[in-house]
This record gives sequence, structure tokens and C-alpha cells, in this order.
Amino acid sequence: MDSSSQLVLLTGFGPFRQYVTNPSWTAVQLAVHVGVATASKVIILEQLAKNNGYKDRDVSGVCPVGHCCVEGGPEKIESLINMRAICKKLSGTDIGIIYSRDAGRYLCDYAYYLSLHHGNRKAAFIHIPQLNDGITAEIIGKTLQLIVQEMLGQVETALHCERAVLVKVSGEGMANHRADTQLPHPHHIEDKTHQPHSLPLPAEHQNHL
Repeated sequence: MDSSSQLVLLTGFGPFRQYVTNPSWTAVQLAVHVGVATASKVIILEQLAKNNGYKDRDVSGVCPVGHCCVEGGPEKIESLINMRAICKKLSGTDIGIIYSRDAGRYLCDYAYYLSLHHGNRKAAFIHIPQLNDGITAEIIGKTLQLIVQEMLGQVETALHCERAVLVKVSGEGMANHRADTQLPHPHHIEDKTHQPHSLPLPAEHQNHL
């Protein structure tokens, strides 16, 4: 990109030591990862990540223990983002955009799975092609900006729906609580103040009964 372009990199950390919740991660609405797909000529939006099958070693010669991301974790985790919908909406960009359900079971897939696992599915992975005369950094940068904006729109809609559900559930709970604690109707209360009392009769009147 040229020197006038602005680049923002936002990162966060997961749980560590005794800190079960790390606000630097939970405060972030969406984690977006970008990697290169050397054989691709288009941008690829990865819909999901897989837990098992990691057999290739990284540049340091390390392979995940058990060939998996999270022992006992689900086989696959799908992103909260609807990648296919974004591809359809941005079909007229300068570079093609497609979606995929296989991130490759290498470093990209591994990082994506962990991000989805710890981030409650609020993550996305974008594979971009290598640069050439027809695919410049400026084109990719502008397209990534459009993609991320669409992703954030989906996240905001999902959060709005979640809040609406919570408000509805909270309202129903309060209504049920009021119903449980409501006082009985006055007509249902036994009034003993005006009931006649049966008093023992004097001895001289008992013969008349």
C-alpha cells in the first residue's frame, strides 16, 4: 500500500493463569485473520475450521500434539459470519470473492479454530492471493475493508437479536415473579370479623330448646 494508507491491527489475548476471562479478548466483537493462498487468484472467505488432521509441521518443525487443535473439542466450528452471503453481496468488486469450507488444516486452519473456540464463534479467516500486476495491495486492501464492514454488520445484527431475546426472557421472568407474589383477591380472603359467634346459653333458657 502507499504511504498515505492507514493500517489498523487489533489484537487480544485469551485466558491465562488465574484470569479466566480476559477483557482484551471479550471486548473485541470480531477477530479477523488473514492468510495467503498461494495457488488462488481470488479472495477466499473461510466458513469454518476443523479440529483434527494436522500432520504437517510448521517452519520450526513443530506439529500439534495429537494432530488436533483442542483435545476433546468439536470436530468443526463454524463462524458466526455468513460467508456465502458476503460473497453474493460483494460480487461486483475488483477481485473475485468466494467462500470455502476447508481452510487447509495447516497454520491458518489451526489459528482459526482456536479463535472460533475461544471467541464464541466471533471470528473470521480470509485467504488472499499473492500479489501480481493484476492483483495489487491497494485492490486487496480496499476489498478487505468492504468485507470486514459487512462482517461487522452481521455481528451487530446478531448482537441486537441476542439483546432482544435477553430483554424478552427478562420481561417474562419479571411477569412470572409478579404473578407468583400477587396478593389474593379480597373476595378470596376469609373475613371472620362479621361472622356470628355461638355463645353458651344461660341455664334458665336451655329448657326452651
